[in-house]
Amino acid sequence: MHRKFNWPFLVALTLVVSFAALLLIPRVGDRVLFRDLEPDSSVHTFDDFLRKQIPILDCSEVKVRGVTYYHIIGPPARVLPSGGAFYVFDAKGNYIGWSPDRGDQMRHEAIYYPWLLPEGDWSESPISLDELKKRIQGNAVGVDSQRS
Repeated sequence: MHRKFNWPFLVALTLVVSFAALLLIPRVGDRVLFRDLEPDSSVHTFDDFLRKQIPILDCSEVKVRGVTYYHIIGPPARVLPSGGAFYVFDAKGNYIGWSPDRGDQMRHEAIYYPWLLPEGDWSESPISLDELKKRIQGNAVGVDSQRS
């Protein structure tokens, strides 16, 4: 006697495997991108960050309730990003942290996403990488960086 092929089972199995792949592929891709763009434990300062040669696409000075921070925007660190990865430094160049996607709120601290604060509590100004280096160097030695 011939056995009938179980088409419904094959279709169901194909759907389950396809769905699992759709869930896993972005996660695996994110880990690969994170590996290249996430600063390791040796990064404590802006100079340490520069030595890692992570690509820099843009820089900005962010003031949150009167305190200055610098954001460095890099390439996307996720498979389906809505923005590039970004790295946060204080005014003296101390590394604070990073987020893999500037377009998604992945962290809750205001220094990462100041636009979530009420208007007037924050400001953001684009600056060049050279200007950022000068400001951090000036702040690190106690010089007022706004005089340059």
